[in-house]
Amino acid sequence: MSLLTEKILKEFPGGEIKKVKPKQDGSYDIDLMYNGVSYKIKTDSTGNIVKKEIKRED
Repeated sequence: MSLLTEKILKEFPGGEIKKVKPKQDGSYDIDLMYNGVSYKIKTDSTGNIVKKEIKRED
């Protein structure tokens, strides 16, 4: 398990990471399912969460 994954799952225990997209600046966009809710997570280059929002399904 990567450090990034560990940090995310510490915040969302039991969550399922669906997609990890690295950005050019070293940060990441992550799609996560947690307790039946889909989240969009943004991290900085060290894996710290800087933004989290519920992903709306249209």
